[in-house]
Amino acid sequence: MPVSPATDNLSSLLLSSTSFIDVRAPVEFARGAMPGALNLPLLDDRQRELVGTRFRQAGQAAAIALGNSMVTPEIKQSRIAAWQQAIEANPTAVLYCFRGGLRSQISQQWLAESGISITRVAGGYKSMRQYLLDEIEISTQQLPIMVLGGRTGTGKTHLLKRLQRFIDLEGLARHRGSSFGRLTGKQPTNADFENELAQTMLRQRLTGSDSRSESDIITDKHCTPVYLEDEAKLIGRVALPQTLKDQMAVAPMVLLEETMQRRVEVARTDYIDELLEDYQAQSGVEAGFEQWAEQHRQSLHRIRKRLGGVAFARASELLECAVKVHKSEGNTECYDDFIEFLLSNYYDPMYDYQLQQKNRPVLFRGPADALYEWAQNAENHFAAFSSKCPVAST
Repeated sequence: MPVSPATDNLSSLLLSSTSFIDVRAPVEFARGAMPGALNLPLLDDRQRELVGTRFRQAGQAAAIALGNSMVTPEIKQSRIAAWQQAIEANPTAVLYCFRGGLRSQISQQWLAESGISITRVAGGYKSMRQYLLDEIEISTQQLPIMVLGGRTGTGKTHLLKRLQRFIDLEGLARHRGSSFGRLTGKQPTNADFENELAQTMLRQRLTGSDSRSESDIITDKHCTPVYLEDEAKLIGRVALPQTLKDQMAVAPMVLLEETMQRRVEVARTDYIDELLEDYQAQSGVEAGFEQWAEQHRQSLHRIRKRLGGVAFARASELLECAVKVHKSEGNTECYDDFIEFLLSNYYDPMYDYQLQQKNRPVLFRGPADALYEWAQNAENHFAAFSSKCPVAST
């Protein structure tokens, strides 16, 4: 079977439901990859290291010869079988290596010899990574960004997902952003976060939606704001691109406001009920409970200096009392006093200070349902503040 040509149509690849097979070594994949890519390496980490050393010492021909000597017929067949299985599951898959060179060409040739056709990405991961970094710059300047702010516990993420256009930064970062926001599982590397963010921004810029379905394309995308939740520079351990952070700092804002009672209920659902369920699904009922409780203890300990000694002691007392009651009775409402104490003594003072430092227009403030209703015609309000919307320049 002839070898398929390489493609450099990166926009089409990243907008579609294309699956990627990454044939780089695991150590390279761990540093950053295309969103949803499957790592099925041609060479393992040790083999890659040896081949790279030979290349630097003796050139390409010697490196290829060493690589061929290390890949036995059995290894070759196992590689082909793994790629074939992935292609059968994802018939539109394309493969890439670092620069679109030897490793992807060899993988593509082996598959062709086995009767399997697959396209490779010209320029490989390096070209796609640069394309996505450039996309962040372009989309930051072109997307009509609206920032959704509000105190901790108001349910900003819940409202965000009800809006027509949004980018869930915390979802991409796998972290809720607050001191208690760590979720089960690892956060992505910063490169992986940027890659997925850029792909999301590309879809918003060119189709008006993050969905891969054409039926979800928003035709009036130029005037419909893209909502992003107000975030600090760091979301857990991943950092927002500086250009996006700068743009968010001057973008118009809406503020979600809720009663303390409502905020306590939202925080209890997010940080107690749902997070505990995730831990127990991962580690079992008892072990999951202990891991979850320990995470909250550690999160509280990390903010002890900002709380101050007296407040930290009181918060610790409320937390341990609630954990004890919860463990014996199974009722999570026992955390309400702890949650309200932290909201009143830690989160709200910090929020008030940060809001005072921000110099940008607040277009609307109110509870979730009222804000949602306002957002249905938000392009009319947004136009007065942004040259990105055609209405603003007419």
